[in-house]
Amino acid sequence: MTGRAENKTYGEKKKPTTLTLTPTAVEYLDNMAEGLHLSRSELVEQFARGLLATNISKRKVLGEFFAS
Repeated sequence: MTGRAENKTYGEKKKPTTLTLTPTAVEYLDNMAEGLHLSRSELVEQFARGLLATNISKRKVLGEFFAS
């Protein structure tokens, strides 16, 4: 059995994780990920690591980022 390969960008293996979100939050994440040309998983990874542009976090509603 082979496990996940080590991630070249972060230097560690990723593991499956479950998040429970509202449908609206998932839609916002998907829109943001698409706009940034990232997967939903990579968007969450970058957010958790503080790598996303600060102007995204300043919005009252994250979905407004791509509506403007």
